[in-house]
Amino acid sequence: PWAGMRVHDGARLELAGELDVATVPGMHDRALAAVRGAAGTVVVDLTAVTHLASAGIGLLLEIAAGAPHGLRV
Repeated sequence: PWAGMRVHDGARLELAGELDVATVPGMHDRALAAVRGAAGTVVVDLTAVTHLASAGIGLLLEIAAGAPHGLRV
């Protein structure tokens, strides 16, 4: 499986591909670091996600917990 992530200004993450147990660990730390200290609401764009498994949902919950001003998906 393939997954990717782009970070835009720390407050916007663009996720793509298959978010599952094989791909999420590779982006976990980077995603959480990107939102830590974000100045505004964190926006996660899932438009290019083709598969969202429970590991991907878990990542979204962790991003939400680490976003100081909330999360919009």
